[in-house]
Amino acid sequence: MEIKRSQDELIAALYKRISTDEDLQKWSLGGQEKELKNFAKLRNYRIYKIYEDSITGSSSRRPGLDQLRDDMAAGKFDVILVVDQDRLSRMETIDWELLKKEMREAGVRLVTPVQEIDFTDEDDELVSDVFNLFARHQRRKLKKAMKRGRAEAAENGNWFGKPPYGRKKVKNNKGKDTVIVDPETGPTVQKMFQLYLEGYGSRTIAVELNKIGIPSPEGSTWDTWSVLRVITQPIHRGDLKRCENGKDIYVEAAFDPTVPIELFDRCQKILRQRSEERAWQRNNTVTSLAAGALLCGECNAKFQVSPINSRYGNKKYSYYYYRHRARNKYGHTIKPSCKAVHRVDQVDARLIGAIKLIGSSPLVAQQLIKVNNSDKEKSLLKARLDTLSKAETQLSLKKEKLLSIYLDGDWDKATLKKKKKAIEAEIQNVKNEQRDISGQLAQLGDQKLDIEYIFNCFAVLSTIEKEMSRQQQRKLIQALFPKIEIYANGNMRIFAVIPVYGIMDNAKDNFYLQCVAQGI
Repeated sequence: MEIKRSQDELIAALYKRISTDEDLQKWSLGGQEKELKNFAKLRNYRIYKIYEDSITGSSSRRPGLDQLRDDMAAGKFDVILVVDQDRLSRMETIDWELLKKEMREAGVRLVTPVQEIDFTDEDDELVSDVFNLFARHQRRKLKKAMKRGRAEAAENGNWFGKPPYGRKKVKNNKGKDTVIVDPETGPTVQKMFQLYLEGYGSRTIAVELNKIGIPSPEGSTWDTWSVLRVITQPIHRGDLKRCENGKDIYVEAAFDPTVPIELFDRCQKILRQRSEERAWQRNNTVTSLAAGALLCGECNAKFQVSPINSRYGNKKYSYYYYRHRARNKYGHTIKPSCKAVHRVDQVDARLIGAIKLIGSSPLVAQQLIKVNNSDKEKSLLKARLDTLSKAETQLSLKKEKLLSIYLDGDWDKATLKKKKKAIEAEIQNVKNEQRDISGQLAQLGDQKLDIEYIFNCFAVLSTIEKEMSRQQQRKLIQALFPKIEIYANGNMRIFAVIPVYGIMDNAKDNFYLQCVAQGI
């Protein structure tokens, strides 16, 4: 749409935006449009086009705003009308600077009912920057308040978002959102639970529902996972379980149950039993207690578990081994340079034996365990922390210089965004490493670990073979022993994570020290 200007006439673009439900906004889309049209009439502006978005103002990528920027670059209007500057921007500094630059180059002013901003004027620009900073601050406060409000409302039994299959969202007598049994899909859920109790598996139930012609929650056919998602939903027991504002919320008996509570609990018990049976079937074939943690002492590469078949007479046997697998690169098979191979059952047995040996007496534990808690290691960690701090400062300065380079015309917008993203990723990596090293320094502490305590820990673990299933043993070992090295001669080094809370006088939290069992 082209509008021809008279000599003294200004053309205006009207921009309106909301980010959530209109009822919760100070200005709805309709209210903003009415106000802007009246204001344009008062100022004798001719309206070129009305742009709108329903998205957060912190995002620089908005369909309506993108179209406005394209038309602004083409010189199709002189001013942008908004009811408040925060409708146009709550952007981060770099994104806001880019938008201001585009407005300066196009000679477009930003106009609200209370102010008019010409970005070629430094004083006007300063006022605008203050408004943008305040809008971002208000947005953060509002976001935190909304999260707290959602968490409190959830604890009171209110439901947010789309209800699960078999339930329907309605307003309760207090005007809050709650969920009731859906008269259309609720009977299907009840049928699924009844079939599961009678011994049908999730796959069989899915086939049965597809035969009847009942659509899945996604409107397609049922499969194993879609059935399991319904059967495991706590809301069908009447309970509310969700995470709000980083807080796990569980409210028992928050709603009327879809199925009887006894039926729900019995189905969950059957589900756990079937899961344990499948785990036992897998572990009867291959235990691999050290899978994912076992490293080769010769080449420092991780071992993979794989079978090797052999025959004895007419019978075929399969033995599982920890070994290095061949890799496939560009269609070519690259054989591993290290030929180290260890039988899974033998390594697992020796691992259990090592735990029992360390837990047999404090004297044996003292001979086998070396504690990493030297002053030299702490000095190296502190030096690395100083290096990372300097690197973070340099990266922050580098990020600040990006905008000036772009404004000088050396880069285009795509290059600026790419450079900004790369630097932010580097800064995040530096922060992650700083956090890890700080944790290690806290773990090392200023005192030595009591060998008697380690012996007691391993003495407790020495009973795992009798008191735990194979699956439970595997989970425990992989949690406590993140790294296990094995050498060609069969010697092993076990890196154990040992909780030492309560042994140190000044302990305020759980500390972890690394001990190495050598010569096993």
